[in-house]
Amino acid sequence: MKRFFLRIILFLCASSAAAQKYKIEGSAPDMEGKTVYLGEMKSRNKFEKVDSALVSGGLFRMEKPLPGVKRITILIGSSTKTFLLDENPIYITYLLKEEQVKGKSIRLPEITVRGDKDQELFELMTKTLSQEMYAMLAISFMGKDKDVNAPENKVLADSIGEIYIMAKEQTRKTFDSIVTHYPDSYVSGLILNDFLAKERPVTEMQNLYGLLSDRVKRSNIGQTLKRTIQAMLAVGVGKQAPDFMLETPEGEKLLLSALRGKCVLIDFWASWCAPCLREAPNIKRVYEKYRDSGFEVLSVSLDKKNDQWKQAIQKHRLDWLHVSSLQGWKCPVARLYQVSAIPAMFLVDREGNIVSTEARGEMLEQEVEKLCK
Repeated sequence: MKRFFLRIILFLCASSAAAQKYKIEGSAPDMEGKTVYLGEMKSRNKFEKVDSALVSGGLFRMEKPLPGVKRITILIGSSTKTFLLDENPIYITYLLKEEQVKGKSIRLPEITVRGDKDQELFELMTKTLSQEMYAMLAISFMGKDKDVNAPENKVLADSIGEIYIMAKEQTRKTFDSIVTHYPDSYVSGLILNDFLAKERPVTEMQNLYGLLSDRVKRSNIGQTLKRTIQAMLAVGVGKQAPDFMLETPEGEKLLLSALRGKCVLIDFWASWCAPCLREAPNIKRVYEKYRDSGFEVLSVSLDKKNDQWKQAIQKHRLDWLHVSSLQGWKCPVARLYQVSAIPAMFLVDREGNIVSTEARGEMLEQEVEKLCK
């Protein structure tokens, strides 16, 4: 009898979950008779539609089974707005607001999304990331046009670097605050999986995951986060570095395991990554000091263009081992090592075990010195 009731309860729970729908109501009086679209941004210029609605009487409505909690984008006219799609009611307003631009009055579109607390937190997360992104773009553009390590560019490089550090610190504080104060928010799960997992040790990620409510853990976001942590554990400190094989600039195949017996720094970078190039002189200094003691550097490039990759190696005199799949972020080795931000470094001992995932700056030399004794 107990088993029978247990089955009934499980069935009802499953039915309830399956019956969950998203409900979107919107106002767009300036788009009468036009269609608005709901979809996912698969890339910068690729919008994949998942739903649509006709604006009638200045209003529109969408309601379908919830495919899982996720980021979603509304397309109204040529304007877009990304928000969190979940089981709670969402209200969207589209208005053309008059603005003065160079003495002329023009009407600019504005999309506003209202919902529960999760929508507010998602908006805060988005604004925080935008500030960091602008600083990162400034660094990337500079790294593309100028040598960030050249003396004549030092003042500008340092200034932009400080702005980025400040933006990064603000992001850290905001994200930590959200995760700590809102454990029952889907946004906390998103932040942990999509951002903090890129830079926090796996032990800290396990602790932060433990803070989340059961509701968030049961969601698709929580399940994805759980898998992310399991994957991080596979390339964490104390684990055997997964073997891989990629091509060198000369077109030869190189296996990580071929370097067994040496202390190896696996360095994920790219020719367009200014922070990577800023770290390069430090790697070079440590490499030259300890190469005769069995220290080797294996740089894995996330470049897509062969010539840009080779030119950067030559230009910056990165005279150590290099490999690449030339697939950018789709590099299978980057995915194997859970790399989602660069520079990323894994220090491996002579037996092939990962001993550090944070060996940069002064810490790199300290760790290498221990291994090469």
